[in-house]
Amino acid sequence: MRLRPVSLTLLLACALLACGTATAQSRYNYGGSSYAGEEGFVVFLEAGLANPRDTDNVVAAVGPNVVIPEWDDEFAGRIGFGYEMGNGSTLGLTVWSFETDQSEAGVGTFEFPIGPSDGFSFDVTTEIQARTIDVAWAVAHEVTDSFEMQWSAGLRYADFEETTDGLYGTTGGPRVAAKSNQGDMIGARLGGRGSYRVGSFSIGAGLGLSLLDGEIEAASSLTPQPAGTVPLILTDDSRSGSILDLDVRAAWHGAGDSVSVWIGWEQQEWGDIAADLARNLPDSEVISRDRDSVTFSWVKGGVSYRF
Repeated sequence: MRLRPVSLTLLLACALLACGTATAQSRYNYGGSSYAGEEGFVVFLEAGLANPRDTDNVVAAVGPNVVIPEWDDEFAGRIGFGYEMGNGSTLGLTVWSFETDQSEAGVGTFEFPIGPSDGFSFDVTTEIQARTIDVAWAVAHEVTDSFEMQWSAGLRYADFEETTDGLYGTTGGPRVAAKSNQGDMIGARLGGRGSYRVGSFSIGAGLGLSLLDGEIEAASSLTPQPAGTVPLILTDDSRSGSILDLDVRAAWHGAGDSVSVWIGWEQQEWGDIAADLARNLPDSEVISRDRDSVTFSWVKGGVSYRF
């Protein structure tokens, strides 16, 4: 994977922003309020049920009607580790991961989206895996005694993989269908979070934007391959993508703010990195809506501990 010059510029800007913000925080008293917190290592864990949305995962068609299986809610998790400084700055590493699959089978008269093929039965499974790894510098600032803002800047690696495998029953005999899309990208992430606190309880929301560069690989094939056709293998290493994430939560803080427990909801929109390049090929029997993004939505709970 080769990073384009714009990626290097983004990463450099990200690093300069983080360093500059930390320096300014140590020198100035913004808004007439200073930050004086505890120091120590921080570890946190989030877990919940997530669902991929907007995949438009068509597995077969009957005339103008398409078969789109529903995704079940599956486990998603995030773990993080960092060091919190007394001036409100934190340097941390965070990993988020999600994996799910769905299966669908049918008997009748169908057209299939993988390859130039139609037949009388199908049995296919689609699997999605997604992961992000972040290294970020965050700076907290007490706007008032009750309201706090936190700004973050850092690097993000994102990986998206979608595979469809199964068996088609056709008049020419059974055919093994296989299709995949994989995106690997790296770039900069900027984020902001605000929280309002009353006593030991707080409510807050965060918004983040990642701008990424990398590559997408796509493949599509039938075995045995129909006469006059060839499997698709496509690699494009000049791609860009983005991830927009929104997080809201309600939290309880205890043990001198060393422990926090929260519940919340999060949505991530993965643009372009989740594009389906193997959809609507020239020899496809089924025409589906183009897809260039996938959204992950999940309800979660979390806990953090500073030691």
